[in-house]
Amino acid sequence: MENVNNDESLDLEKIKEVLPYRGRWLLLKEVLSVDKNMIRARTWFSKNLCEGHFEKRLIVPGALISEAMKQTAAFMVMSSDSVEKNVLPAIKRETFNYKGIVLPEETIEIEVKLLTEKNGFYFFEGEAKKEKNTVLEGKFVGVKINKKEGL
Repeated sequence: MENVNNDESLDLEKIKEVLPYRGRWLLLKEVLSVDKNMIRARTWFSKNLCEGHFEKRLIVPGALISEAMKQTAAFMVMSSDSVEKNVLPAIKRETFNYKGIVLPEETIEIEVKLLTEKNGFYFFEGEAKKEKNTVLEGKFVGVKINKKEGL
């Protein structure tokens, strides 16, 4: 996949061509730029998805933000020509540091860098920002599996 320039982005339909997630579990909404080592994306979360997470003031659960970051990483790897027949669903959290609150409907930008790849294991670091303020940063690992194995 080619790098996306500032004047265009990849919308939800293009994202669906790459990622296996659907419905409310497809958390990645827009890809701003992508190459084989880095991706920048944008997303937001509906009120319905956050329903029940704090009664008086809905807050986006940190687990949803980290899942969006992992889907962003998966898109970067799965959109490369070399892994067309594979998926990257198995992602292990190493460290995630939550640094801010995100409210439903607020937009966050996610940047993920591929640190290294070894024997089908991908090592990433990422950061999610809301209005230039970091709300989540983390390191995580993904493993590539063949689509024929069930996804």
